[in-house]
Amino acid sequence: MSDIAEAAISLVNDIAQQSISSILRSVSIHLFNSTSNILINPQVYTYSGYCYDPPQPTVKKGVTEVCAFGHTKGTICGAVGVLTYDIAEDWKRSS
Repeated sequence: MSDIAEAAISLVNDIAQQSISSILRSVSIHLFNSTSNILINPQVYTYSGYCYDPPQPTVKKGVTEVCAFGHTKGTICGAVGVLTYDIAEDWKRSS
């Protein structure tokens, strides 16, 4: 296959992926914990949409965790809501 054909296929795939993403109206959250504490007890409230990749129960220091939300079919907006964590002292660090 020629370089031009491969480039064209790659471009078509990129456009298709972007189109699908815009239709799905989803969001992923990449949460990096840069504190000396840990994040625990995630709470999710969705006004519109749903959580399809739930947040991890604990986010340790220096770790990135990912969760994802999607929109509800038939709605005019994407995923709308709130994600919170409690901040806790890292007991391993303080002992």
